[in-house]
Amino acid sequence: MPNTDCADGLILAERVRKAIEQTTFSYQGKEFNMTISGGLASYPHHTTDPEDLIIIADSAVYLAKGAGKNSIMPYKKEKRRYLRTELHQPLVIEDLTTFS
Repeated sequence: MPNTDCADGLILAERVRKAIEQTTFSYQGKEFNMTISGGLASYPHHTTDPEDLIIIADSAVYLAKGAGKNSIMPYKKEKRRYLRTELHQPLVIEDLTTFS
């Protein structure tokens, strides 16, 4: 989508995702619904290389699937899903088999 920034691209992608989610499809006499996951990458914001753009968008798709599917995710360089922190107290591990 030429001349479309990330925010507008995300709005359009969400509209497409919602339309597919709300559509009932039929095949060989059976009706079904489906959902999609998508990844969003922007030229030249994320990269100026066309091949890298596909790779970046693909990694954003995996972020969407990892977030629970049926979503559109913009590419993010940060891939951690948790916060690393130092423990100030020792961990206490108890044997759970003793509890009944």
